Amino acid sequence: MRMPHADPEVRRAYGREWIKRNAAKAREAMSRWRAAHREQDRASKRDYYARNRKRTKAAVVAYRLANPEVVRVVRRLRRAREVAALGAYTTTQWLDLVRLYGGCCGYCGIAATLEPRPSGSLVTRRIELDREHHPVLPLMQHAEANRD
Repeated sequence: MRMPHADPEVRRAYGREWIKRNAAKAREAMSRWRAAHREQDRASKRDYYARNRKRTKAAVVAYRLANPEVVRVVRRLRRAREVAALGAYTTTQWLDLVRLYGGCCGYCGIAATLEPRPSGSLVTRRIELDREHHPVLPLMQHAEANRD
């Protein structure tokens, strides 16, 4: 049987072009492969990290600096899972909620760095109305402490 591209470089180039043309299909196929070969995938990632430790750490630091809000939400979600807290939500849901509130605190309306807080602990009329739709609100750190 004849191999379509005997030269490995030509074969790799063809593969890269195919992935560009069929990105969704390639993502789905890789997802299936990772699920079927979980340990092999993890071992491969550990090996890559061992060979490229500085490069990988630099990439993580760059991502965290470029996406502080996503990093903050992921950290809080992890902590919530660890303590089995109520009000679980995804990063996308949190970012949508922050956009819904216009980047402002759900309690005082001031634009600031926000963090998720359960809305059940706040009792103002505005928050009571929102709690029906959102179990978690974007709040500034001091919002609960400074309420009247």
